[in-house]
Amino acid sequence: MSNATLAKNQYIDVNDLVTLTNIGTETYTGYLESREYECEPGGTIYIPFYLAVKDFGDPRSQPGRAQNIKIRGQNHYIPNRESEVARLCTKYGIYVRITGEGLREAAPKVQLKDQSGGEITTVLDDFKGNSYLPASPEQINERDMLEARLAQITARLDAIDHDDHVTLNTQDAEDDVEEDKPPDFSNSFRGAK
Repeated sequence: MSNATLAKNQYIDVNDLVTLTNIGTETYTGYLESREYECEPGGTIYIPFYLAVKDFGDPRSQPGRAQNIKIRGQNHYIPNRESEVARLCTKYGIYVRITGEGLREAAPKVQLKDQSGGEITTVLDDFKGNSYLPASPEQINERDMLEARLAQITARLDAIDHDDHVTLNTQDAEDDVEEDKPPDFSNSFRGAK
């Protein structure tokens, strides 16, 4: 089981624009659907979310779990985090290992933010997928329901733990227990002598 957590209250729609800030020393150039997006070092531009996914990995990807989701009637496939790391290694010419080692050095140095200014943790930032974005608004609601359920279970466990610390008089309990005796079947068999 992984320790991955859903990024709290951050959802990016597949049609959103995200802010890219080039924090590297080389010009970033990205292409999506025959359009070129270029950002000089120190510059900031808006790019489509899918360009960010293509060049920096899908921040919705989870470790060990690929997803098929439907958003506004369209099917979307989100590969698992390990597949995203392997894809990015190939994209940036890292063919020796698919662990991500050397990937940060080979990939463009950028920082991504959502429309509200929240930082987006990409696959390049988090190879293991310790934090990921929700794939749909329903996952945010699901997380909230699971957190509420977890709080209920924790409260019950605390109550049980409290009850376990109540001291019982074990002597009284032992006095109430009768000695185990085998049942008397001597009168059960008629005709037997």
